[in-house]
Amino acid sequence: MNEGPYKGRYVLVLQPEPADNEKFPFLELPAEIRNMIYSYVLERPGCSIYIQGKHTGIIDTRWRKEGGQWLQRSEISYSTSLMRVNKQINVESTPYLFSRHKFEFPDTTMMYRFLEYIGPERVKSLVSVCVGTQYQTTAKKAFKLLGPAISLTKLELAENYYRGHYYSHMPSWHIRMLPFIQALCLAGRSREDAIGIVSITGAIRGSCSTHGYFHPGSVDECDRAKKAYDEFYKTMRETLGLALNEAEAKKKAIKKGTPAKTRSGRKTKAVDYADDDSDSDYEA
Repeated sequence: MNEGPYKGRYVLVLQPEPADNEKFPFLELPAEIRNMIYSYVLERPGCSIYIQGKHTGIIDTRWRKEGGQWLQRSEISYSTSLMRVNKQINVESTPYLFSRHKFEFPDTTMMYRFLEYIGPERVKSLVSVCVGTQYQTTAKKAFKLLGPAISLTKLELAENYYRGHYYSHMPSWHIRMLPFIQALCLAGRSREDAIGIVSITGAIRGSCSTHGYFHPGSVDECDRAKKAYDEFYKTMRETLGLALNEAEAKKKAIKKGTPAKTRSGRKTKAVDYADDDSDSDYEA
């Protein structure tokens, strides 16, 4: 003690152990204190969450720093058990995990499994998603499950490249994304805003004598890279815009009962494929 009648003496404070059936009144804490606890338990500033487990069948997570370094599991004391205590805590804590980190997926199969597992209410909190290889069998279903993500500000496609024309492991990838773009537009976003959140990492292949090969970090330094990226994203926006136009025209034709031509040229009744999750490809 530094002052008072007990100045110069030491104080020992004993905290009695709670009874086995006694519960800590967590929800009686002020909301500000609960939010501090959620942040401390669930947030990892400067890190993204990599979702894996495609071959094991078990969804597993790894943490990665912005520079690409993996965090060792021994370095992280992490658990989401707090989110499973009750419904109120789940609702309050969800944004601290899903809206504070970028979620990375190796491919659309893993993305589909994860989004299906967490459900649409948690998908709403996602703000940044990066997906690698886009498979024909799961891409459309995965992007459709991403539709409720009305807070999403960035969607990175990591396995598309540009060499004067589109190249992808999945042809007609823009058609597979239509349900997602349409869902954002129905939620009140403008078409430009919905399309504008899509970016394609490593999209530009080229180089200049001063800065070497193009990469996202060279855009601000190299005028040639900036021009190449601007042209690429202009083409991408036009491609998605045309796909949206034709999808909307098709829906109007369906409502009016207008006959549609098949690939063989025969006329038949127009059919809406917007909710079709089959593996067949069709061009806009």
